[in-house]
Amino acid sequence: MDPQTVLGPYTLYDLLIPTYNLNIGDGAEHISSDTSLVVTFSEPVRNTDNSSLNNANTDDHFTLFTLTDSVEIAFNASINNGKTIITIVPADTFVSEHRIRLAMDTSFEDLAENAIPGDTVVIFTIRDYIAPGFDSLALADDNSFIDVYFTDQIFSSDSSTGTPGMDDFSLQFESNGGNTTQATLVSIQTLNGTNLAGGENSMKFILEYDSNASGREFILLQPATAMSLYDESGNAMRADATSDTLYLNDILVPTIDTLNIWQGDYVGINESTNIGLVFSEPIDSIDYSLDSRRDTSFSYEAVFTSDSLTLILNPPLMSLDTIDLVIASLIDTVGLSTVGISYRFLTPALGDYNTPPNDTINLEDLTDFIQAWSMDDFSKELGPVTGKFPHFKLYPDGKFGLDDGMVFTQMWQWSLQRFGIVEVSRQISGQPAQFSVNNQTITISPPLETRSGQIIVQYNVEECKVILQNPPSSNKGIFLSSADMVPGKLLLEYSYSDENVYPLQLQLAEKYTDQPSIDVRYTFMDKQANLIGQGDSTINFILIPESFTLHQNFPNPFNSATRIRYDLPLLSEVRIDIFDVTGRLIKKLVDGDFQAGIYFVDWDGEDDWNEKVSSGIYFYQIRAGNFSQSIKMVLIK
Repeated sequence: MDPQTVLGPYTLYDLLIPTYNLNIGDGAEHISSDTSLVVTFSEPVRNTDNSSLNNANTDDHFTLFTLTDSVEIAFNASINNGKTIITIVPADTFVSEHRIRLAMDTSFEDLAENAIPGDTVVIFTIRDYIAPGFDSLALADDNSFIDVYFTDQIFSSDSSTGTPGMDDFSLQFESNGGNTTQATLVSIQTLNGTNLAGGENSMKFILEYDSNASGREFILLQPATAMSLYDESGNAMRADATSDTLYLNDILVPTIDTLNIWQGDYVGINESTNIGLVFSEPIDSIDYSLDSRRDTSFSYEAVFTSDSLTLILNPPLMSLDTIDLVIASLIDTVGLSTVGISYRFLTPALGDYNTPPNDTINLEDLTDFIQAWSMDDFSKELGPVTGKFPHFKLYPDGKFGLDDGMVFTQMWQWSLQRFGIVEVSRQISGQPAQFSVNNQTITISPPLETRSGQIIVQYNVEECKVILQNPPSSNKGIFLSSADMVPGKLLLEYSYSDENVYPLQLQLAEKYTDQPSIDVRYTFMDKQANLIGQGDSTINFILIPESFTLHQNFPNPFNSATRIRYDLPLLSEVRIDIFDVTGRLIKKLVDGDFQAGIYFVDWDGEDDWNEKVSSGIYFYQIRAGNFSQSIKMVLIK
């Protein structure tokens, strides 16, 4: 052949799969409310039906969803002229502290029909950008203190630390022609009268006056400066934030002397409750209202005398409701009238058997419920109900059944979502649970005589996911699982009326690293709810391969670097070499002794002299003991 003869040039097929990245990563937090989502491709893309992407059809590839409110978010997606950048702009700004999910389908390909590898789902959280403010004020009858309620937890620094002090507030007092000419803030406490620690959402402001108020005076509260008060997210309260105008009580006129139920206390759901007010002096008339915030069928009976007012609430009341008593005027026999007085009463959550209620539904409540069921204690009955979860009205039928169990389960889930996991007090005593691990399954065997238990499994969501494999089945109790409600944690709580020693099996459902670790904390109790076993354990998974394996490198073909995985079932002397198509040794990658395990090694396309090699086909070979294997890979520049 004539040495001057030239063949080609030839054009290689485009086998490179297009890649892409998003400007927001999965799990990102504190994202700005006006953020646009940007998807950048490594090369121009189109629809997989070979049609061109444009601003009219790009929207079809995406969904934008708020997980907080479970609704879709309207948006407009556009693509640049180069067909490499897609910008997703929400129709409105994202809502503060909402969790947002962006999903992108796989209907994209490059101009050589190389499709993107898979669907993409990104979940991120919008930052809390709403400044804290004053929610409401409640003034003592004798004007001696104000209960101040805020919209958030309040600190004196933007790092969720610092105790607010009197210097952080501005007390604005106006005599307004009244008897009092000066009001002084003398201290700030918790509502219980203890010192502040920082992070309270309510405070008690103790006040002193130069004389008794006549009812014309009023008070406003503001932060001292724009850098005085902060919420738990570091948002500063605006300098012009102002509380509601609070008029002082005219203490020279009739008042409510005593109230048989404290402000903010709980009233019973299914028993007749009396709210009794005793006046400070004989009263000629009273203008008041008593209303439920949630129950449109709420009713009551009233008995009024010159000395008292008794309000008899007609059961059943709705769970997790607020009853507002507002006294607009209280006029004595000579015509003097009070300013407005208001009281707030609460109803507990169904399934909360604590005294007083605390609105959380936990293992203690579950144990009480199952014991009541087994003993036909209908005072703890939970069904049937009407209303919308979690605001139920209970109409007991004198028996326990499926409806009671369903209500408890729903309220338990509500409590978990609202307050998180309520762990049993730790004592680390009693009989330890028996653990066994087989492959990716953990079996937990409670101690004998166990009737109820709590198991909290904590794991790193970037390492693995843990699920319950075999929920026990019994018609003599309830078994509850948080499933995916709390990221990185699995809560199991159960209670049975008979002895329960069923083993519980947890499974490592997904793993993202080769050596995931999980923590297990457990509590078990007997039929008298006595602690019989409590402890914790950490389980580390070390995955040992079953055989020698050399895996296909990734990516392949590759441009600048690629990764090779190899598995060793036992201690081995390992050698991995790179050869070109002629069999010439290009690079010695691995040469040494390795314990059993899973290993990765990267090749950057350089030879043993640190020179970049040319595009082409190469082979990598492993020799480990008697095992040997070679695999082809392609370098494209």
